Amino acid sequence: YKFKNLELVKQAITHPSYTYSYECNYERLEFLGDSVLGMLVSHYLYENFPSMSEGDMSEERSRRVQNDFFGRCLLIKLWQSGLALGYIIRSNSTLNQLLVEFELDWRKDAILKREQVTQVKQKQ
Repeated sequence: YKFKNLELVKQAITHPSYTYSYECNYERLEFLGDSVLGMLVSHYLYENFPSMSEGDMSEERSRRVQNDFFGRCLLIKLWQSGLALGYIIRSNSTLNQLLVEFELDWRKDAILKREQVTQVKQKQ
């Protein structure tokens, strides 16, 4: 891939502590990216869970756009991949154990959420 606007690349990797100007760091791009990500997750939930209430969709969207959710997803994908970083994670016992714990916690959270939604629906 070849970037069309190298100034945006520079801005995307510039930490706010490096400059005093909002125009020269990643914060504005982060704001835009967070908004686009929220819209994509909203669309996915709306299309794939037709019986989910607005409140449940809002809560699920909020959970899915959190940094730790994406971090866990990324680590799981890298761990499962044949990429060099995936190999490093799998071969490092500490990282591997943390990843297993992350994945188990994530799956437990998902199961608990489903159970809570089911219980709420049964009460209605």
